[in-house]
Amino acid sequence: MVKLFRNKNFNYFISSLMISAIGDIVDDVAFMQLVYILTNSTVLSGYIFIVKIIITFLGIFMSSIADKCNKKKIIFFSSFSQAMVLAIIYFIYVNNKLNFVVIIIAMILQTIFCTISVPAKNALISEILCDNEIVEARSFINISHKFIELFSYLISGTIIGIIGIGGALLCDIVTFIISGVLICKIFIPNKIKNNGNKLNFIEDTYDGLKIVFKSKIIFIIMSITFVANMLVTPTESFINIYLQNNNAGNVGYSLYMFSISVGGIIGGFAILYLKKYFKINILMMIGFICGGMGLILLSFEETTKIIYCFAALINGISFSLVSVINSSVLQLNAPKEMIGRVFSLFKCISFVAGPLGIWIVGQFGEIYSLNNIFGIIGILLLILALAVSRFSIIKKKL
Repeated sequence: MVKLFRNKNFNYFISSLMISAIGDIVDDVAFMQLVYILTNSTVLSGYIFIVKIIITFLGIFMSSIADKCNKKKIIFFSSFSQAMVLAIIYFIYVNNKLNFVVIIIAMILQTIFCTISVPAKNALISEILCDNEIVEARSFINISHKFIELFSYLISGTIIGIIGIGGALLCDIVTFIISGVLICKIFIPNKIKNNGNKLNFIEDTYDGLKIVFKSKIIFIIMSITFVANMLVTPTESFINIYLQNNNAGNVGYSLYMFSISVGGIIGGFAILYLKKYFKINILMMIGFICGGMGLILLSFEETTKIIYCFAALINGISFSLVSVINSSVLQLNAPKEMIGRVFSLFKCISFVAGPLGIWIVGQFGEIYSLNNIFGIIGILLLILALAVSRFSIIKKKL
């Protein structure tokens, strides 16, 4: 990893990502508070996330922009545009003219710019790094995000309480500007040229789909992720209810999420060591075994803070192992001129499994306790782990 940080381009890139991530988290908290203050409605606050999900799906059509245009310019434009939107919101807020409709419009714009920039960031990684640096880079990006999540969500509410929503908006504006400036400092060799073909969103998306379904390793990884998301997403959605039912309370939820983040950091470091000795199928098997065991621990009728914190810890390890493997496999196997589209399509297709799993668990939750359901999901993850170990196409090292 030391060699990775000798790469100035990567240093600028990771610094930009981390600063932008801090801004995104404070941004989310500030906007949610604004909506609640303006409407005094948790239902309307929830609409913010619904809007973001819908636009994220539309991102599969916009991802071709990242593949065919200058990545640096796209990221800078998105960061600068997000800063401008926040500046307008700040001006309206300090003049007491803010309303729910303006917030929704701002969130739509912010999500659109973010949806455009994320594929560009994924594609830019392949332009500034060699293939043998990809796994280390992906691991460190994952670790960085977990560290930011760990501290930002803990202190963002406190920061907003001290400097106010207006101060938080100003901080967000600064983070987006700095993030964009850092991206501009990245040097891309002249030999790397952007695909200058004319944009055709439908055809470009179809070309991306062909890669996703024709590349055996990408298709297998996506299929595994689809099943895993269908199993795991309901546990993430219902964990707060589970903890309430088990008398853990709000403190228990905070401890659980804290442990998840710590596990994610451990998992990010672990894969750097494990990848030297194990192939992809075994690494994924280890990830799913950790996830399965974590959920089985939560199935016990009597759970203490130590038990659910340890369960969260190994669940966090599981999430990191699997997510780093997924992103690394896509980065290394997708054609460089299609990385933006492949990442977006992979995310959207595998994401569909989440709501399906939530609906199924919701139905069974009317009959069985969440403890029992979590235990069954844990067993299914162990079965998935055994199945993954048998796939010959992923019996190779990262």
